Amino acid sequence: MRLNFFCRLNLELFFTIALFFSFTISALSQSQANSIRTDVTFQWLDVQANNNQPATLESITIGTEVYDIMAVPSAYELTRLGPDGHGRNEIRHGNVIINNNSSNVDWNDDALKSFQDRDLTHYFTSNHNGDDICTDFAAVATTDSQIQTLRYSPGIPSNEGGIIAITERNSNNCFYISFYGEPSGGGPEVFLGGDTFVLPNTTQSGPLFNAPPVGVDYWNSGRVVHNNGTIGIAIFTLEDLAPVGSVITRVDFTASSNDHGDGKMLILQRYASSKNEEGCRNNTFNGTVKDSSSPAGSTFTVISPPDPAGESFTFSSNGDYTYTPSPGFIGGDVVFEYEICLPAPNDTTCDREVVTINFQTGAACVCSSGNANAPNVGQLKIIKFKSAIMNKLNILLILVLFVTTISVAQVGIGTTNPQETLHVSGVNSTVRVDGLNSSSHSRNLGGSTNYNVMVDSEGTMTLGKQSGELLSVSNLASPVVVQTLPDSGLNSEELYTRNFVLEERALVVITFYVAVDFKTYDGTNMIDDGRAKVAHNYFYLGDGTTADTTKSYGMTSVVYSNVNCDTATGYIYNSRSMTIALEAGTHSIHLQGAVYGGGLNSDAAFSASFGNGDRLDIQAIYL
Repeated sequence: MRLNFFCRLNLELFFTIALFFSFTISALSQSQANSIRTDVTFQWLDVQANNNQPATLESITIGTEVYDIMAVPSAYELTRLGPDGHGRNEIRHGNVIINNNSSNVDWNDDALKSFQDRDLTHYFTSNHNGDDICTDFAAVATTDSQIQTLRYSPGIPSNEGGIIAITERNSNNCFYISFYGEPSGGGPEVFLGGDTFVLPNTTQSGPLFNAPPVGVDYWNSGRVVHNNGTIGIAIFTLEDLAPVGSVITRVDFTASSNDHGDGKMLILQRYASSKNEEGCRNNTFNGTVKDSSSPAGSTFTVISPPDPAGESFTFSSNGDYTYTPSPGFIGGDVVFEYEICLPAPNDTTCDREVVTINFQTGAACVCSSGNANAPNVGQLKIIKFKSAIMNKLNILLILVLFVTTISVAQVGIGTTNPQETLHVSGVNSTVRVDGLNSSSHSRNLGGSTNYNVMVDSEGTMTLGKQSGELLSVSNLASPVVVQTLPDSGLNSEELYTRNFVLEERALVVITFYVAVDFKTYDGTNMIDDGRAKVAHNYFYLGDGTTADTTKSYGMTSVVYSNVNCDTATGYIYNSRSMTIALEAGTHSIHLQGAVYGGGLNSDAAFSASFGNGDRLDIQAIYL
């Protein structure tokens, strides 16, 4: 490998031009989310008689649904300082500046307190520190706008029917927000596929209340901050930004207008759900109110005890409970109310619901449950122990209970009181299916490895595909020379294409490395004009033949500059790794190379040779 030598690097020019020119290729599978724009009202915990009084949000009502259960972040980070520096950033509470500079040691603590407060006059503010990139998804990857990160630990599940609210002083600044967390089913923190710009209004003043006009996301809420600026509130459906079943661990705020934005974000949704269970009147019923809609570490309590009381009732703080009917109980409904409270810092955020257990009579009564712990008859039950994705891909243990039904009889193994059609009891009990062993199934490779057991919509079980490497190749193609347009404008070409096949739905980890050699426009000389030259790499996905050019992925850039000599030789390397969820089928990677000299004039035009040191690695993590 040849080593680059820069005779004299003009750093000021290097960074100025690299940051000024935006990369205009299509964005990474991004689209504007639709905000909620009708039938909204806001309820407040206080009366605001003047600009210096609080505006504490009690709830948001959409139609007939009242949202008053709010989750706030557990940590705050100023992830990237904006171009105008620390002195532009402040924390305000009413007309008082709590913190006047983000370089202060207590900045993160003060900022977190503002993001946790329901009082919307207690907020982050910044004059400038942003770029005007609103609605330009492609510019997000290249802007130097300020980024603030909110973290949630434990993570907040995205539940059906949830919303988010983003506030803004004067309703006139744009945010770009993006959501990260655990995908549905578990795994490491990834981009959840949800991002959007929050579209601003013109500057709004006074206690106005009205719906957003066309092209705007902010409601005027009827409340103001100290400068008489109207508090804007934008509302989005949570599942549009974080799929139901995923767990939110991080939200990034990127300033998307020059004047940044002045506000905060709240997650509003339900965490308790009603439960309708069925039991047999002569049997003890074991159940749980805990499910995936509550964060880890939540606590559960009984608000109203069972009616009728029964012979005994126990309820654990983890949500598990046991109810034994009284002798002579003739059957019918047993009802109790429970409460869930989230872990700190949301320990005052609580939700309540009702559990109804219908005790049936007769020898053939069915004992069922809408949760994971109570019994289910005539259904396949699978317990899957999740692996650490990308670290221990092969450690998955499946316990399979094969249910055979003869009329309505229940069969017990190790128990004289079976609670299911087939009930295997005993410590460390196991079930063996010879059709899935290494002698009978091609995907069971034997040894000490454990394998996924999959079940389809018909209830048929088989072994899943083993996760691992799909492709690992180097020096994929002859170098491809890409020239800018004659005026040094952006130009791109395809470097190579590679296909891969997924037998099942999977998370696909794609990593590429590309060597880049910069030359003059005709490729005959080294560059020595002192101008910054930008090279981009990214890829399209395809169906094995044709690329879908409406979405680009994995964009990464490198900038080169050289002055007053022609001896700076050698390769510069671009690389990127990213994870994408794909369905079963044939897919293709179409790697692109692009060059940009600023669109200035023909003197700034140049060429770049991509290749002669490239590599592509593709791994599949089967779900």
